[in-house]
Amino acid sequence: IAERQSDIVIIDITGVPVIDTAVANYLLQTTRAAQLIGAQVILVGIGPEIAQTVVQLGVDLHGILIGAHLQNGIELAFKQLGRVIKPVMTTKPSVR
Repeated sequence: IAERQSDIVIIDITGVPVIDTAVANYLLQTTRAAQLIGAQVILVGIGPEIAQTVVQLGVDLHGILIGAHLQNGIELAFKQLGRVIKPVMTTKPSVR
């Protein structure tokens, strides 16, 4: 993060089946460390089971943007940077 001078970090936990207190703490420590060096953190890929566990553990996600999936995280990152993702319009050349 520091080497690349990243303004935004996306952490994707898609596919993580379960999370316990230790994993939640490591995730929060990583997030807080990124924030301390000036990066905005976006956490994506939280499934229903993980969400329920995070709530039960009382994990404080204050200051962390949350996205449903990676595409959403990228959109959030662009929004934070004041940029917009626009679809590329492709047209087929007409045959005469």
